[in-house]
Amino acid sequence: MMYQRSAASKDARTQGRIILAEGEATGHCHEVLTPDAEAPPGMASAQFFEEPDGRRVLLVLEPCVLRHQEHGPLMLTPIDTQDYAQGDVYLQSLSPGCWHVRRQSEQVPDGWRYVAD
Repeated sequence: MMYQRSAASKDARTQGRIILAEGEATGHCHEVLTPDAEAPPGMASAQFFEEPDGRRVLLVLEPCVLRHQEHGPLMLTPIDTQDYAQGDVYLQSLSPGCWHVRRQSEQVPDGWRYVAD
């Protein structure tokens, strides 16, 4: 079943770029590269939006690449249903070509913290 985007969701792109997370120390970022990065929202090969409940969702309509300077690139396609982890970013599959974008966390002696990348 295809994910149904809420009418109240908002575009989560940063100046037209799909940046899933930025590194705290290095300035590197987890970015989805599309063949049509300059396309307006709703017409691009991938959409990145935030639902009213705060959930951030990546929707891939054509093959794209998730890139980070310190990790190998990941190919994302509209038929993928696999979960992916890249550094501190975790993509949890919601439906084919659609992922809930989460920050990975790890257990430490005092509880839990987000993974630093």
